[in-house]
Amino acid sequence: MTALSEQRVPVEMVATGPVRAIIKKGDEVDLTRLPAHQSGVRDGGPFITAGLAVTKDPDAGTRNLSFHRLMLKGPRKTGALLYPRHAHTNYPKYEARGEPMPIAVFIGHHPLVYMAAATTGPYGMDEFEVAGAYPGQPVRLVKCETVDLEVPADAEIVLEGHVLPRVREEEGPFAEFQDHYVVGSGKNPVVEYQALTMRSDPIFKAIQFVTHNALEAAYLADGIHLLTPRRARLARSMAVDVPRDREMEDPRVVATARGVVRALEAPRA
Repeated sequence: MTALSEQRVPVEMVATGPVRAIIKKGDEVDLTRLPAHQSGVRDGGPFITAGLAVTKDPDAGTRNLSFHRLMLKGPRKTGALLYPRHAHTNYPKYEARGEPMPIAVFIGHHPLVYMAAATTGPYGMDEFEVAGAYPGQPVRLVKCETVDLEVPADAEIVLEGHVLPRVREEEGPFAEFQDHYVVGSGKNPVVEYQALTMRSDPIFKAIQFVTHNALEAAYLADGIHLLTPRRARLARSMAVDVPRDREMEDPRVVATARGVVRALEAPRA
């Protein structure tokens, strides 16, 4: 994998793809209907944990792909923790101009795309080209609806928005691993969204899913139908409520969550 990470396969631009099956804009966008959940007992709220953010250098136009936790703050608003890496390098360039930074967050794709997003490389490296090198085939990208960015045509869900310039709000805390709270809480950037596109039967992916309710661990919520009915029924039948103060140690949650994940990873009907 190390050798492959040093190779590059150019992306393939396409006119459309599965992620364009449903398109919502403006007031139609409601992130609170996504089954984002609270991972740890002291989290500041529900988080989108498996979103990969696409941003660009406003001068060179080079693309960056990176992990960023997104704390839900409203129907079209999240907080964002930008670590001092490449997206964090892009953001001040927009702020210096008094402009919002375009951002596109896609949720759910092949694990090798997530691996590429976690690859450390020089500023200006296109992680999508790294992702293409792993399986030896290009990542298919499509232009966004409302921002000048490209996202995978085969993603599950895409959120399009802007990181506001010179705006900071309270964000976090967030249970990073095994319910540890280390860095990042405080005044962090704010993202406002104006478009959402998704597959006709999208699966909401999350990274952290140990929570006070195994139903939430299955990424479900009342009135949310982002999973097929068959999977929703299966996940609900496996759900087990446990007290919040026992969530990290109750084996029923662990067993139930593992069973739900196996069900969600099964081939689609």
